[in-house]
Amino acid sequence: MLGDGSVVRAGQVVIATGVRDELPAVPGLAQRWGHDVVHCPYCHGWEIRDQRIGLLATGPMSAMQALLFHQWSGQMRFFPNGTEFPTAELDKLAAVGITVTPGPVTGLEVTDDQLTGVRMQDGTRIEVDALAVPALTRARLNGLEGLGVEVTTSAAGVAVVADPAGHTSVPGVWAAGNVVNPSMQVSEAAANGARVAMTVNTELVLQHADHALQRRQSDTGRV
Repeated sequence: MLGDGSVVRAGQVVIATGVRDELPAVPGLAQRWGHDVVHCPYCHGWEIRDQRIGLLATGPMSAMQALLFHQWSGQMRFFPNGTEFPTAELDKLAAVGITVTPGPVTGLEVTDDQLTGVRMQDGTRIEVDALAVPALTRARLNGLEGLGVEVTTSAAGVAVVADPAGHTSVPGVWAAGNVVNPSMQVSEAAANGARVAMTVNTELVLQHADHALQRRQSDTGRV
């Protein structure tokens, strides 16, 4: 059922709705998202190279992500923001020159539409030019909950479970792209969508041929 009350009927459904980024509840963070608040060292690293970069932890993988961003700048700072990390991981960050700043982050400072700093709960202001936030992702399934497809939860977020061909746990329901694997970049997601679409088409053509054969055998009395 669509929002205008109309109904679309189909024998197969492909879920290609992507994911929603879930950001920490830090005031001002969402407003800078995609500008000087970024999430991926491979998507955004070149643009923020050699700047003062901070990384705001969002989960257990964040220390590793700080190492990935560090290759773009020697001025790197790590904000655990209440997440506990093994001493060995923090020691590794310190060994490569990443400064670890404990304590909750309470906000951002922006001057002339440019990120200039991070505010800590104790009132300290830490100067940064860019803030990396490895956002958790959640498959967009609004309105599709009734399908009952299986989902999986990991340190990266929530994704739809599908096999390499795109089959989900529900017959006739397929999934493709970031909704299955949020780490896919645009080109990967598009290629996966094309591959799943071809598989859907192939299976429908074969099903049609099987049904046609069954009708013919029924009409002629053959089994």
